[in-house]
Amino acid sequence: MLLRHTPKEVAERKALTVNPAKTCQPIGAMYAALGIHGCLPHSHGSQGCCAYHRSTLTRHYKEPISASTSSFTEGASVFGGQANLLQGINNIFT
Repeated sequence: MLLRHTPKEVAERKALTVNPAKTCQPIGAMYAALGIHGCLPHSHGSQGCCAYHRSTLTRHYKEPISASTSSFTEGASVFGGQANLLQGINNIFT
């Protein structure tokens, strides 16, 4: 009965790849920022976190990802990190 409703010709299908990077919110934010022309994502945290985000996106999409970081240390985390943020922004624009 159901074969009456099935087309006899086989339709050509194109290849489809769905490959989302679903790991964490900062990676999603970096990926969204990379979609804006001329935008450089900035990770306001430690160098290790930014390195993890960059390496994860680079491995996932198989192309290098650029990003900047505030390069927090333990002291910067405790005392606010404003100086690190200002230095990071200065490094981006110089």
